[in-house]
Amino acid sequence: MLTVSVENFGPIREGTVELRPLTVFVGANNSGKSYLATLIYAISRTLAADFVWNPRWIRRPALRHYSTAPLFGISDLDIPDRAQAALKPAEAREQIRAWITGCLAQDRRSPVRPEALEIDYTDLPPPLRQALQITVEEYLDTLAWQLRGEIERCFGAKISDLPSNFTSGKPSAISIGSTQPEFELRLESSGQNTATSVNLTSARCPLYYFDIDADDSWPSWPLLEFLSESAGQIMRQTISRTYYLPASRSGILQSYKALASLFMSRSPLAGVDDLRLPRLTGAVADFVSNTLSLDAERETDGKISNIAGFLQSEIISGSVSLKGSSRIVYPEIQYTRDGKDFELHRTASMVSELAPIILFIRHLIWPNNLLIVEEPESHLHPAAQRPLARAFARLLSQDVGLLLTTHSDYLLQQLTNLVRVEPLTAEKRDRFDYSDDESIPASSVGAYLFETTDEESGSVIRELPVTDREGIPEDEFTRVAESLYDEMVELDRAAMRHE
Repeated sequence: MLTVSVENFGPIREGTVELRPLTVFVGANNSGKSYLATLIYAISRTLAADFVWNPRWIRRPALRHYSTAPLFGISDLDIPDRAQAALKPAEAREQIRAWITGCLAQDRRSPVRPEALEIDYTDLPPPLRQALQITVEEYLDTLAWQLRGEIERCFGAKISDLPSNFTSGKPSAISIGSTQPEFELRLESSGQNTATSVNLTSARCPLYYFDIDADDSWPSWPLLEFLSESAGQIMRQTISRTYYLPASRSGILQSYKALASLFMSRSPLAGVDDLRLPRLTGAVADFVSNTLSLDAERETDGKISNIAGFLQSEIISGSVSLKGSSRIVYPEIQYTRDGKDFELHRTASMVSELAPIILFIRHLIWPNNLLIVEEPESHLHPAAQRPLARAFARLLSQDVGLLLTTHSDYLLQQLTNLVRVEPLTAEKRDRFDYSDDESIPASSVGAYLFETTDEESGSVIRELPVTDREGIPEDEFTRVAESLYDEMVELDRAAMRHE
């Protein structure tokens, strides 16, 4: 499970978030919800981009077994010299030889069995454990610098400019941790990177048998490949790709082609003239880029694509589609209802707000992707927010991760209902007319309140307890409702006295 901790980061004084299949941020405006969502977007992109999905047959003369298992390699990092040095002594070679012989003696599988054998890190011989530890540590150090650059790109600012104003002189600190395997990576706006607590005791490695006498060099290439594949497997996160839908998406969507044309028309002047172009954060630029790459001829997995159809039938009573193909020209987004086509700028704000969500689900989102949506309830009537929450539950059932920032108690209440319906029997669940893929396990939800006080500047992130009995707490909205009710009672009393 990936955790992100921040100190003195934008509007946030301090806090920790553990990413779950569904992560929800609530809190007042300017409390740091979007700030942290953008940071998580940068982290997810960095982790996902550094691993290469490379399914292939492994069948080489030096290997005694072959496998069709997908391999996860580290794309930009070779096995460090320090790791190879740990394998060079004759004693290390003999320990590895004895270990391989023991594995072969214990394994009675057919040599053509399609999957690799997974072994615990603690079962590796000491030289291999040491080499793997070194490899992961050096990879984390490389990752820290890649992440620093991605954070600056996504925020459109130097990392030294990200500290809050309310604690002058103190740098921002970002810590990224994982429980499987256990590690922590810490970045500071002052320029320091530290990788601490790298603990591989719980990790598992893919084992491909190899003959350590297969070549004259030592460490042999099969052994080095084992280290590379094991390090990639250990450090791999479950997120394969992340998409970010900003709160201003409807306005951007109505002007994305104009933005693209402006950039293209000015690009020939690069290096010749002082270009003055509108500045976009990396997260917004990615949203524009993803929109421009939408292809009407390419749809995602059928079960996920059907969720886009559910949103169209249940909320907008029409369809959002792409006119043309991105292979030829920028796609034109249109809304169709009762046989009539409308350009997006001529539609209701509800349609233009939901259009990117529908299009991304239909054309971009796949299982194990992470979708970050700021204020998904924008411009939606409370009645429309209910099927939107149900669509999110359906995405979760297809292994799509979600991170939502919201100001809507209606959306939160509907998500709560879907959590509370999950432990019910199928018979009882049918009474509420929810399909099996619309219930949400409480253990899959992480809810966080960005809490501000008058006494101290900045917000503190507080985790809200989520249970299958109570769902997601709505204390933040309840306080506002109670305040409005109390004021209404006082106004009634004042009116009665005035009479």
